[in-house]
Amino acid sequence: MPPDAQPSEKDRLIEEQKETIEDLKRALSGFEANLGEPLRKVKEDVEAEFRDQILELEKAKGERQAWAEELVKQLEREKQVRRFVDD
Repeated sequence: MPPDAQPSEKDRLIEEQKETIEDLKRALSGFEANLGEPLRKVKEDVEAEFRDQILELEKAKGERQAWAEELVKQLEREKQVRRFVDD
């Protein structure tokens, strides 16, 4: 709307925008009431279904990481022994 528009035109536009905002608010609250809660329930169900698998994978990852760290320590000890023998 041009800056020099009539005040009545500006008022009409403001009213239209207010109505649009109210419509959007009603639509959003309807979404929350009708769809939002069921979608949250589906999300919770999926998370619960895979929670045990995720915990198992995290445990396995930790075990592999600990094993790798132990191998590095053993390699470092081997390297020190070889240095000592070579000297």
